[in-house]
Amino acid sequence: EWLKEKSSKLKRANLVDPEFEKIFDVYTNDQVEARYLIDPVMIENLKALYKQYEGNNMSAAYYEDKILIMIASKKNHFEPPALDIPAIKPKEVFRMRKEIERIISIVDQLAVYKRHGSSGHKKEEK
Repeated sequence: EWLKEKSSKLKRANLVDPEFEKIFDVYTNDQVEARYLIDPVMIENLKALYKQYEGNNMSAAYYEDKILIMIASKKNHFEPPALDIPAIKPKEVFRMRKEIERIISIVDQLAVYKRHGSSGHKKEEK
């Protein structure tokens, strides 16, 4: 950690949640923005996600207006079936549906679209 901090232009963020800081190493070039992006609600959501995936290697990064979350897995997700298996075979369609549902549940759990006012619905003006 010391070498990582000293060798980059990023500084360790102080988020005042000891449990979160034991799980994640947070580095930033803007302490104020880090506290805005990783607010208490996001801290709790990320901790819950980490626990849900049983502490598997999990990383998250903000870049510009996006968040990238990586959760280690030995399974090849979104792999198409073998060439000799029809793509419309119910078992394969169901498997793909379950994988997409897992991704959507992570987005819902983190509620990132709600937090930044981008629900996708335009407000009507009167």
